[in-house]
Amino acid sequence: MVYRGNGVWRVLETHQEYDVILFTRIDIGIQDSAIYDSNWGFKSLPREDFVNSLYVIDSRYLGAYRLRTFLEQFNFKVKVLEYPNNYNYEELFALLDKFVTKKTKIIGANSTFGQFNDKLHLVNNFILQCKKRYSHIKWVVGGQNCLTLKNKLPDADIFVNGFGENALLAILEDKVDENETELDGTFGYGFPNEYFTQWKEEDGIYPEDALPIETARGCIFACKFCSFPLVGKKKNEHVATSDDLKRQFLNNYEKFGVTKYNITEETFNDNLFKLENILNITRDLPFELSLAAFIKPELLVAKPEMIDMLVEMGLEGCSIGTESLNPESRKAVGKGYTYEKIKDALVDLKKKSHNRGKLGFGIVQNIIIGLPYETKETFAKGVEYLINAYECDRLVLHILNIRKSDDTWTYTSPIDKNPESFGYEVWESNRLPDSYEWKNNEDLNSTNSRELLEKYYKTIFWNNTCHGFYGPINGMRNGLHLPSFYKLQEGKNTKLTKQQRDFISRNLNQRVKDYYNYQLSM
Repeated sequence: MVYRGNGVWRVLETHQEYDVILFTRIDIGIQDSAIYDSNWGFKSLPREDFVNSLYVIDSRYLGAYRLRTFLEQFNFKVKVLEYPNNYNYEELFALLDKFVTKKTKIIGANSTFGQFNDKLHLVNNFILQCKKRYSHIKWVVGGQNCLTLKNKLPDADIFVNGFGENALLAILEDKVDENETELDGTFGYGFPNEYFTQWKEEDGIYPEDALPIETARGCIFACKFCSFPLVGKKKNEHVATSDDLKRQFLNNYEKFGVTKYNITEETFNDNLFKLENILNITRDLPFELSLAAFIKPELLVAKPEMIDMLVEMGLEGCSIGTESLNPESRKAVGKGYTYEKIKDALVDLKKKSHNRGKLGFGIVQNIIIGLPYETKETFAKGVEYLINAYECDRLVLHILNIRKSDDTWTYTSPIDKNPESFGYEVWESNRLPDSYEWKNNEDLNSTNSRELLEKYYKTIFWNNTCHGFYGPINGMRNGLHLPSFYKLQEGKNTKLTKQQRDFISRNLNQRVKDYYNYQLSM
């Protein structure tokens, strides 16, 4: 069944043969317990506390839907399968048996999400069983730096690094050499300069969902630790057209009642011209948008007029790369302004959003442990401030990863390429074969950084507040009637109770079940 709004559901008769089957994540058939054990490994923190604190919820990922939109322009039929990490393998094969035919050439998955799970050997077994069951298909793994999974997924046939539209098209059109197993989708095949994504009724979209949307690709900046592709691009290069953006906003509103979006762009506020275009689109819509985006706070200081523009277009949540509160560390990796100046801009943004009625507005701050000139003392001082700061509703800590500059990583940062020039001592890692263990030019190293992360996350888990819809919520929280839930308490948003988190979990489980049953009914 498909939700049509106003409590109305209907069954679609859409059985057809598909050329491509795409899973939205690579951790197929692996539940959250595995992610908890492998990604975090905080054995001293009970899993129930971990899950309840993060209220872990699946979100929509754009890649597979964008590939479907692109390939169907060339008359290839694509089936996207959502929530693959919530099914067991019996359920997964029931889905594949439904959709794989002799016409199907590719089964694939996006490795950007779920790639760090240490139980991916289970996924490789799944890939192997797929190839035995459907001997005529190729198994394709895509996503940024997917080559790091070659040893974990040896039975996959082709790895497509980066953006995959033209590379996947080349595979379908038999333009890829039979022995070629690694394709550079971004720089080897290029990608189209149009980013329209068509959502369908079969995708199971609810009016309260926050859909991902591409406003642009790449970033005009090049931070010293950043290994994203397309950094240092020109302003307004690889930017979605106003017509495409407006068409998506209107289509999704008219079909599904959707008004919320997670913007996938690396730096949404990289220049005023682009923001002015988007603001003009929002002024011309018959409804009010709610947006969440990754923004660069330094630009709010340099161009304070951006704050009013972001608030007017409906920004309801943002994530920022603070990286460090230590002035020397910020300067070493290319961050402008001191944190004190950034703080003032963030406070202004949050207050103005609250005054506009966005009481759920929140700011996610990201900190990297181990940048140059950072010490255990300066790191602790910064984190302990942010834990209770008005301008930080959710704090996320990352450990610096110094990657080996070899063929495994397609995209590497300036620090990766020459760590010694930034004051690092590096040596071979038994824990991460594709990366180095390290010591910075002060008193932090990869070992005590992991210890610090665990120490502070025990506090952070219980301090992060319920804010906006930024991050992995996919509309699940709206069942709580959040507009009436949000109350500013001494300038901070409230937290979800255990009962409310349980409600969200049931909401997600029911949605996954409804989606699965509908796919089998097609």
